[in-house]
Amino acid sequence: MASTWFVDLAAVRIQTWLARSARIRYRRGASFRLADLTTADHLTTLLPPGGLVVPNPEAGNVSGVASLCFPAAGLTDDQAREIALNAALAVAQHLRSVFPALPLQALWGRGDFYVQAYAGDMRKRAPLLDLPALVQEGIASRPCGMCRTARAVHAGVSFVKEGDDEVDVCVDCYSRVLRGDKAKSSVAGAVSASKPSRLPEAQQRLHADLAKVTGEGSVFPDDFGDLARWVPKAQGDAATQLCTIYADGNRIGALMKVVADHLTGAAAQDPTAKEQRQTIVAGITEATRRSVAEAAAATMTGAVKQSGATDAAAGARVPALVHLADGDDVLMTVPAAVGWQAARKLGSTFASELRQTVSGAGIAKELQDFSLSMGMVFHHASHPFADVVVLAEDLLVSAKRQVKGLQASVAFLDITADGETSIGAREANPDQPRRALTLDELDTWEAALTEAAAVEASQRANVLQLLREVTAEANSGSGVAPGDEQESARGALARRVATMGERGILALVSESSESTEQPGQVPEGRAEFVAWVKAIRARLESDDPGTRDELRLRLDIARWWPAPAVSAPQPDGASPLPDDRPSEGDPS
Repeated sequence: MASTWFVDLAAVRIQTWLARSARIRYRRGASFRLADLTTADHLTTLLPPGGLVVPNPEAGNVSGVASLCFPAAGLTDDQAREIALNAALAVAQHLRSVFPALPLQALWGRGDFYVQAYAGDMRKRAPLLDLPALVQEGIASRPCGMCRTARAVHAGVSFVKEGDDEVDVCVDCYSRVLRGDKAKSSVAGAVSASKPSRLPEAQQRLHADLAKVTGEGSVFPDDFGDLARWVPKAQGDAATQLCTIYADGNRIGALMKVVADHLTGAAAQDPTAKEQRQTIVAGITEATRRSVAEAAAATMTGAVKQSGATDAAAGARVPALVHLADGDDVLMTVPAAVGWQAARKLGSTFASELRQTVSGAGIAKELQDFSLSMGMVFHHASHPFADVVVLAEDLLVSAKRQVKGLQASVAFLDITADGETSIGAREANPDQPRRALTLDELDTWEAALTEAAAVEASQRANVLQLLREVTAEANSGSGVAPGDEQESARGALARRVATMGERGILALVSESSESTEQPGQVPEGRAEFVAWVKAIRARLESDDPGTRDELRLRLDIARWWPAPAVSAPQPDGASPLPDDRPSEGDPS
């Protein structure tokens, strides 16, 4: 029989709970305080000294999960259930005293090792506890000035920033402000403090992990306003645009099952590998945090490159706010201008870091096909963050579904350009959102996208507007009839792209509507270039909408794709000089 009982008391529907706070600082305060409340050190203070139940050493620190364990020897299932239930209730009661609105669920199961119980018995048993959020109906007193859903208990609270209006708040919202003690100098949710010890311990650990890569003395932005300003604005945009990335690992459940299977027959295997397999859950969190740190470092590099800054202060700035980096889950916000750099670095580093973790645990190489899927939302710094998170989570689900969790993928939305949904952005399937991309595809198109990003923003915007008109015309039934001398929207698009002659835009037009195709290669000779442009014009004017949809997708990506610091020289004979461009009257 398995030797240990394990109990996981976890916060559920956590993003909905966090969304009770409209301001990002309060959300961060809730997240970091919850992480502090579920550490092994804090759990020890909630359990009877010298008792059977202790914090689970194999689980690591995962925000919002209180993991416990106790030996199974000499206990019947009924006795074990009573012990597990009492322990879960003790922790739940404490969490509820701090955060009454937090939904909680407790799972329990038996195994020789935590990962074995997690992948097996804990998934088969009914929940030990399932506690919905405490709801106060018919409030007969002043409601909370922050969430408006509970009774105000604490009067005149203004701990976020000097000059903020004082409000009366409920217990749950008050806990998002305080670090955990009674001092008004506590700064839960703040990014920095005059004394780092005043920050929540979970935040101190996160900053320490990031600093291992970004460097000692790294400076984090205070709020979304600072974050947006720390990277130069794109052409035509104010320094107000951000990118929020919500990421989740693929095939992590399969990894847990494989590790559990290996542990079952691990007696004759290498002791070091066996120990690593026992702590694989903590290893996943470590791999995730290293990946986030590398992504944050990529934003630093991108910011310095785009600004050309050489001063030490600029070099120490980390233009990233990390809201969540636990298990295989990541939620972070960066300036829009470095959003694609951060996402690509996060995805590629996660795969390599996790492969290294798994390799160290002695898992078979054929099982190392792990990856990260992401939902990205480009948005204004003032856009309600709760809404941004919901959109990013929906995009994450879509990205996973479209690749069946088998590849690193990303689905994105630009609220400024698209609104709250990308439905309507596709001519072929106007009732479907924009498709997801794989990171391999982004790698393939990197050079073409970089050149497209260097094209004047007004020219890209002009082509995008024509693409929108083509989609509107195609789906309104108001197209130009055969024989009509009036130019169709499709014809206007094809003519404009051809006469513009911008290599950065022309190279984004696929040879066909296949999404995985290589970018178009710009011919070197004048005659070849003109013939190439004629062929592109024909494809854009054809009945196949796929080519136009793919062009729109890539132009949408190019808006926030990093442009080269210095434009590459034109190859001899390839530069589309005015006499090389097909004229307005050219029948091509």
